[in-house]
Amino acid sequence: MFDYLDNAVIRLCDMSPVGTDLSTIKQQIEELKLYKVDVYQQQIDMERLNHQGELMLKKATDDTDRVITQEPLTELRHLWDNLGEKIIHRQHKLEGALLALGQFQHALSELQSWLTHTTEMLDAQRPISTDPKAIEIELAKHHVSRLPQGTR
Repeated sequence: MFDYLDNAVIRLCDMSPVGTDLSTIKQQIEELKLYKVDVYQQQIDMERLNHQGELMLKKATDDTDRVITQEPLTELRHLWDNLGEKIIHRQHKLEGALLALGQFQHALSELQSWLTHTTEMLDAQRPISTDPKAIEIELAKHHVSRLPQGTR
């Protein structure tokens, strides 16, 4: 997961600067959407890893074991949160560029697209089982849908 996060940050930082014309900005928005799909698919694995880490912490009998387990988990969460902030920042810059070009309608269209997707996803939900792992996975999926529109 550490390697994935390092590579994800590098990919994000290697994206070209925000364009100044409409077609470039729209292309960059599509590029960011594809990137975010990849990143947020990893979120389920990240939640699973956090869950396993928490179980290991509960089973640890001495403080040394707890520290050895807790430090990488804390670092991983920090890297994940940092990546999320960078994605949001890039999205806001792209949206700001669109609005500066007078493309409010396109920004509104993006919001409507997200609302439609979220509605369909919520309508397709099944009853949640009582298995803790299944609940954790469902929570991770809902976390993705709860993210502000600008992070998708």
